[in-house]
Amino acid sequence: MTRRRWIIGLSMLGGSMGQAVTLYQTGIVNHLTDPPGQKLFDADRVDASNYAYNKFNSPDGPIMVANYAITAWLADAGGLDRARRKPLLPIAMGIKLVLDGVTNVELAREEWSENKAF
Repeated sequence: MTRRRWIIGLSMLGGSMGQAVTLYQTGIVNHLTDPPGQKLFDADRVDASNYAYNKFNSPDGPIMVANYAITAWLADAGGLDRARRKPLLPIAMGIKLVLDGVTNVELAREEWSENKAF
C-alpha cells in the first residue's frame, strides 16, 4: 500500500502542475515560474508553443490533469487485497504506468526538439 500511496501522491502533484499549466494556457495567470539558475526550463515558452496545443486541438494542461487523475484512481481502486480479489486492477495500473513513462519520454523529446527547453 505504501507504493500505491506514493503513486497517488505523485499523481496529485502532477495533477497540480497540470492545473497550473491549464491556468496559464487559458490566460487566467500570465506567467509560470521556473527553477532558478538554470537554462533547461522555460515553462512560458513551452506551454504557450504550438506544440502544447497540437494534441486533440486543445491545450495540453487539462489533458495532463485528467491523465494524472486516472493514474491516481487506478492506484487507489480495489482496497488492500486487490491483487488477489481484483487482479486486473494492478495489471491495468502497471500497463498505464509503463505507457505513461514511454509517452512522457516521447513528449519530452518532442518538446526539446521544438522548443530547446522543457
